[in-house]
Amino acid sequence: SGVLSDSLLFTFAAGKTAWWWYQYPMSGDLETIAHYNWDTNMETENYSYQHYLEEWREDLSADLTWFVDAPGGSHEIKGGVHYSRPGNESAWCSTGSTSTEPCAQGDSGFFFHDIEDFECGGTVPYLMEEWQAAGIGSYMGTVRTVFAQDTWRVTRDLTLKLGFRYDVVEYRDNDGTQVADMAKLQPRIGVAWDLTGKGLWHIGVVVDKDTFVHNIGGGPIAEKGIDSWKIIGHYRFHPDLPAKP
Repeated sequence: SGVLSDSLLFTFAAGKTAWWWYQYPMSGDLETIAHYNWDTNMETENYSYQHYLEEWREDLSADLTWFVDAPGGSHEIKGGVHYSRPGNESAWCSTGSTSTEPCAQGDSGFFFHDIEDFECGGTVPYLMEEWQAAGIGSYMGTVRTVFAQDTWRVTRDLTLKLGFRYDVVEYRDNDGTQVADMAKLQPRIGVAWDLTGKGLWHIGVVVDKDTFVHNIGGGPIAEKGIDSWKIIGHYRFHPDLPAKP
């Protein structure tokens, strides 16, 4: 972030978060077939499956804030953009595989279900499962956001917040086929009015689904029955802070 002038503040942020989950035999043996005994509830010979999962999210955001003092009150005008690219790659398959490549597409893995042979001793396999690996699945998405808002402090006791947010969300599967396309415009209207001089009264309204949220007195209180309303935050007044000239 950087201060461009006495009245302009610019903020830029970039980051990436990622995590992974690998689950497979600690020995690295993917070929030996695993057995599960339904009488003893024990799994032997090998671990039964492989699971590989990687997820990440890349983010870029920038915003510009303009502080304005005018005869009708002070304004904090803010606008910005945000770009996000979430994605994941995953594969699941059985061990008992004929391939040394983890979850190679089209490769088969096997798994045995056993029971105890109480007459002759030992165990008897009574069911064999074959799982064919689908290979690695990749899913990518993009989230694009633009927003603008004005925090207008009309008087020491009254603040208005007006603005909008527009999001476009798209997701594609490993074939590149678009599986989701969502766009949403969310107007924002907020009023903070200190009625008692104690800074406890607040009324806030944000458009989304069917919940209207207000924070009057000891709130917040969520009430349904008003279409297209959603809470995104609470605003609280601090009358002890010095007022702007």
